[in-house]
Amino acid sequence: MPEGFCSNIADCIDLNEKKIRGLKSHDYHIILEYLLPLATRGLIPEDVYDAVVNLSKFFRLLCYKSLNKCDLDQLQLDIVITLCKLEKIFPPSFFDIMVHLPVHLAFETYLGGPVHYRWMYPIEQYMGTLKNYLRNNFFSEGSISESYLVNESISLCARYLEDQDPPRTSVRDSTLSVFICLEELSKGISYTYEPGDRERAHSYILKNFSEAESIYNEFKREYDNHFIPIDERDRCYIAYFKTKIFQLGENISEDLEILGSGPTCRAKRFVSCRVNGYKFNIERHDEGLTTQNSGFTVLGNNDTETLSYYGVLTNIIQIEYFSGRRVILFKCKWFDVHSGDRRIKIDKHGFISVNVNRTLENQNHKPFILASQAKQVFYVPYMASRPGWKIVTTINSHYSNV
Repeated sequence: MPEGFCSNIADCIDLNEKKIRGLKSHDYHIILEYLLPLATRGLIPEDVYDAVVNLSKFFRLLCYKSLNKCDLDQLQLDIVITLCKLEKIFPPSFFDIMVHLPVHLAFETYLGGPVHYRWMYPIEQYMGTLKNYLRNNFFSEGSISESYLVNESISLCARYLEDQDPPRTSVRDSTLSVFICLEELSKGISYTYEPGDRERAHSYILKNFSEAESIYNEFKREYDNHFIPIDERDRCYIAYFKTKIFQLGENISEDLEILGSGPTCRAKRFVSCRVNGYKFNIERHDEGLTTQNSGFTVLGNNDTETLSYYGVLTNIIQIEYFSGRRVILFKCKWFDVHSGDRRIKIDKHGFISVNVNRTLENQNHKPFILASQAKQVFYVPYMASRPGWKIVTTINSHYSNV
């Protein structure tokens, strides 16, 4: 699972006594909302599994950050049916007051608002922050108080300095959305482009930022009837974009001129970064960790329909342009989602499974995405015997945007 998603549950399992110890309350939420349906898939009777999935789905939807009245009304109806299914499976002694409690949770949410405004996790996290302030075990209260005052003083100074003119940095002064900032969690090292990757990266950037959408639409109208290879088409669009920028002259921004001139030969690669509220690692870095931060999903179009594409990161690359402008790209290994049930499956409960042994045939021609387009997922192996297939699990962002 991704870092920060929950604690390391493997450390809490006692294999000798077949028990789980030392879990936090948030870990129980993760088990109920995410892991229980995945762990029991294919191992228990179908009617039992339906009840387990419905119960898990109820709590997961109830904990969403935004809800509307129609959703709550439907949750109220669903939980009644789910508890009736459980009554057909478990003995009467199982149904104490706590099992009956979910019947009232949807109405309670309707009265009190989203759950995350009322639960204790933010308080528990802040208590952990205060514990990190401790520097002297003999005078713990005073040590925490001093560290707290230092933090408050620094925050006050930072707010005071907000009104001053900040140092000029080319990236933050950019007028284009494609030039974003990210938090680098590893030291960047020099990156040498593989053959053709520099043109592919530059072409993808030009096609996928909103400020130049009209130029790309004009290019497609002119070249849709030309049957040319993908790499040649990319080179044509780079030349078309550069010519268009030159024709517009003074009517465009400096950033568009910089993009039109193309990237420099310099580039950096990273093994880890934070962007969009997620922490991403490249696949090779994940191999030595107990967490999984290399999975992602992105919406794409295959000329006939919009699909969700899934894959893993193989590189995090910083493309450098003139005047200090930089664009962050993810280089990806794509799983095949085009070949129906042989590559991807969606069951009646909405779980998506992908065959990680099958990759897209033409992924060498389209290996990049913008870092801002990626949303994190993690892949869970089947507990039942299905080699190569993994279940896709999406998560919400849990880091502050940089």
